[in-house]
Order: sequence, then structure tokens, then C-alpha cells
Amino acid sequence: MNFDSAQAPTEAPEEQAELPPGATAVDSPVAGNIWRLKVAPGDRVSRGQALAVLESMKTEIELSAPADGTVLRILRSEGQAVEAGQLLMILE
Repeated sequence: MNFDSAQAPTEAPEEQAELPPGATAVDSPVAGNIWRLKVAPGDRVSRGQALAVLESMKTEIELSAPADGTVLRILRSEGQAVEAGQLLMILE
């Protein structure tokens, strides 16, 4: 898989909206690329479960669920560049 780090991510309108009541945001802790998504919308997840693997500066960073819940939406896809603090998925 090839990643293009020169491609700037763009915010989709739904990413700028407020989270639904009771929802939990999952943000990127660093700038990098989404190397692998480990969940899909509708999946039940437990706190600490791996949701995705990010690649930043040739380092793999596992992104864990901050709480128990269900994956409501995934807003980025594998291979896509992300910025630190950017919303990646929503849990409910």
C-alpha cells in the first residue's frame, strides 16, 4: 500500500457537526496515515480494543477505543492522511 503524505485531508461537513448525545469521538493523536482499520460500522467494541493502526514517521501507532460502545461511523479510510486531533470515528 502506498501513502501520499503530500495530500492534505479535508474536513467533510458531517465531521464539523456536533456529536450525537452520548456519542464518543475517536480522534487521531498524531499526524500520519491510516494504515489499517480494525473495525467497521455496527461493530461492538470494548474499552481498550484496537480500532485502527496509524502510521506516523515510520512508526505504527495502535488507536484504542476510549470506551465501550458501538462503531456509529468511520470518517476516514485506509491510506488516507490525517492530522493530529482530526475526528476519525464515532462510537455510541
